[in-house]
Amino acid sequence: LNRNGSDRMDRSVNFPAAILLTSGTEGRPKMVPIMHEALEHSADAIKSRLSLSSQDRWYASLSVGHIGGLALVHRVAWIGSTLLVRATFSVERLIEVVESQSASHISVVPTMLRQLLQGRGDKQSPTTLKALVVGGASIDASLLNRALGLGYPIVLTYGMTETCSQVTTTPVGLVKQKPGTVGAPIDGLEIKIGEDREIWVRGPTVLDDSTDEEGWFATGDLGEIDEVGHLWINGRRRDIIITGGVNVDPVKVANEIRSLPGVLDAAVVGLLDEVWGETVGALVVPESQKSTG
Repeated sequence: LNRNGSDRMDRSVNFPAAILLTSGTEGRPKMVPIMHEALEHSADAIKSRLSLSSQDRWYASLSVGHIGGLALVHRVAWIGSTLLVRATFSVERLIEVVESQSASHISVVPTMLRQLLQGRGDKQSPTTLKALVVGGASIDASLLNRALGLGYPIVLTYGMTETCSQVTTTPVGLVKQKPGTVGAPIDGLEIKIGEDREIWVRGPTVLDDSTDEEGWFATGDLGEIDEVGHLWINGRRRDIIITGGVNVDPVKVANEIRSLPGVLDAAVVGLLDEVWGETVGALVVPESQKSTG
């Protein structure tokens, strides 16, 4: 670079901070530019929703190659909190962070939460843990209720790459009152339910290229909004398995499988079948196969 800085990269709010790949749940992953302005708006909104401060210590357990991890790192830097970083994720490191009471906030996906509870047994959540934020996938009722029963301050979130991470987030305490809801939209965002029960999102963190003329983004997820504006997720529109003319919700089947003894995690998919059109297939991870690192 020249000393006068004439050829420095444009770091304005309208320039991409990163380009990430979507999860590819409906086809091949696509590249999504993550804008500085969207990250900053998201950070401020989550700060407000969770009452975050510079005194908080957040454990970075999510990959920065995904929007959840990237938004977390940016949020901590934006607020001025402390970020606890380890080279790789492992259940042992997660348990160590919880046991040492070194983190006030931890972000996990449901599988990580399940491993944490298995590793710690019936130990209660440390009082120093202000929020255990769970997102990235649906969480089954048995896992959620067990975590709540052990005193973990569960926060449920809903979001995706195209919305720069979180669309809705529960404040601490709401999940205990209404287990399963992912809360109301964060500041500046709007949600609505379409005629086919699909969730639509509009706001400053939504990728412009993915919206309709009125700025609404179709998420592909199914849900409902209760009388006080809290969102409940019911699955994905294109995930429904139709076998012999009967609609099967793979999320509900997977949750039932996860509740069985000896099961760490499960996923359910539709498999082509000449007679039934589709048949239900399940991929199961036994408890004996825990992540280590």
